[in-house]
Amino acid sequence: YNMKRAFRLLSILFLVSILGALPISAQWIQQTGPHSNERFIKVRFVDDKIGWIVGVSGLYKTTDGGITWARQDTTGGWCGCLLALSQDTIVFSTGIPSRRRSTNGGAKWETVGSDSFFCEAMSFANRVVGYAVGASTSSPPFPGVVKKTTDGGAHWSTIMKDTILDSYGVSFVTSQIGWMLTYPGLMYKT
Repeated sequence: YNMKRAFRLLSILFLVSILGALPISAQWIQQTGPHSNERFIKVRFVDDKIGWIVGVSGLYKTTDGGITWARQDTTGGWCGCLLALSQDTIVFSTGIPSRRRSTNGGAKWETVGSDSFFCEAMSFANRVVGYAVGASTSSPPFPGVVKKTTDGGAHWSTIMKDTILDSYGVSFVTSQIGWMLTYPGLMYKT
C-alpha cells in the first residue's frame, strides 16, 4: 500500500515537473508602443492586425499587430472611451468636451459631441446603436449621464441625467438589454 502511494506521488511530481516546462497557459509578451514614455489609457483591436491605442498625446493606429504605430489624431487628454466598431468606424472621447469619430479607418476625424459630458465607457449593441455613460461636468456633484446613438456615433442624445451618481461601466447585448455600473458600486439593468 505504501509502495503504491509512493509510486503515485512520484508519478504526480514527475508529471507536474514536465508540465511545468510546457506552456500550458497564455503567455503575455511586452509590446513596444509608439513612445516609450507615453501613458496609454485605452486599447481596442478589431482583429489580430488592426487596432488603436489612445494616450495623453493622441490616438495611434497599427495595421501590423502592434509592431508599428502611426499617429492619427493629436487630440490628447484623458480618454475614457475608445471603441472600434469595424476597421473603418472608430469612436473615442478625449475627455471634456469632445467625442471624435472616424468612418474611414482614422484617416479623417470629426467631432461628434461637444458638451459637458465626460465619457467613462461605451458599448454598442450593433454597428449603429450604442450607449455611452459617464458624468456631467457642468456642476458638482457631477451627476451620472447616459447617452445613446442610433447612427453609429455620429449623433448622441442624453437619455438619462441627474438620477444617479457617476456611471463608469456599460455593456449592451442588444439594443434594448444592457447593464450599467455606477458609483458607489451599484449595478442597473435595462
